Amino acid sequence: MGILVIGDLMLDIYEHVDITRVSPEAPCLVGLKEKTTYNLGGAANVANNLQQLTNDCELVGFCDPLRNDIFTTEIQTIGLKHKFLAGEVSTKIRFIDTKSKSQVFRHDIETVLDNSYEGDFFELAKLFDQNSYDVLLLVDYKKGMVRKNNTKFMKRSGINIVSSKRTDPSSILPPKKSGSVSLLILNQLEFAQLKEYDGFDYIVRTEGSKGITVLKHDDLDLTLSGIYHVPAHEVKVFDVTGAGDTVVAMIAYCLNRYGFSEENLKNACYIANLEASFVVSQHGTATIEHTEKEIDWIWSNIQVQDQVYN
Repeated sequence: MGILVIGDLMLDIYEHVDITRVSPEAPCLVGLKEKTTYNLGGAANVANNLQQLTNDCELVGFCDPLRNDIFTTEIQTIGLKHKFLAGEVSTKIRFIDTKSKSQVFRHDIETVLDNSYEGDFFELAKLFDQNSYDVLLLVDYKKGMVRKNNTKFMKRSGINIVSSKRTDPSSILPPKKSGSVSLLILNQLEFAQLKEYDGFDYIVRTEGSKGITVLKHDDLDLTLSGIYHVPAHEVKVFDVTGAGDTVVAMIAYCLNRYGFSEENLKNACYIANLEASFVVSQHGTATIEHTEKEIDWIWSNIQVQDQVYN
């Protein structure tokens, strides 16, 4: 029993270059390549964060080992359990100036799965036992892995978490299951663009340096009200890449380990803030800082000074 992560897979490539001058041919920088580093991105980064704490996690997605050999090698290196069917992995190539540590350019190679993958998803769904997981985590970057029609192949778990870039995230929730709880995790911009959120019991809104606000959906009068705000941990920010993935992973981990309650959700947001503060203080796609034993200690000593809403 553990966490099942389904979503869009990405590979983050960092090209570290020594910027030496401006080209005389065009108004652009000239750099000498020093090294290349690879990091898992998207749903794979969420699973990577979870893998640092528990082996009770499995990643499901589309990846052809031959065409995406670097991505596959990274997955195998961390020992992450996974089920893949053939498909392309989106790639983000970032060029980093080694002197200033600043990102000077990003080249995206997008892979968006079309409807032809629908049958493949059905075949993929048969490869894993959805009933053996306590937490279902859908990580949707709108690349086509998670879509409305896929819900007929999925089942809700006791705890269902969706991190989605779409304006109608309810469309990708599996059918309602008695006694289950569902959470939508998104940032401020995504929250402002929401067209509907029916089906979600709670919305976790990340607010960058301001922290995290948790809102509760009342099914009776269809209102959405804030129940508490967890302040952020102050750090010097270098790179926000992957911070959202870390928040999603840590909330899923904490609720899976300690069980769901509104108090536990608040504590989970505190720890998610803590781990995200470490990630944004690093260069590149970093993962969590603490071990499982350390998080257990933090959890037992949490005193969240939250803002309680009336």
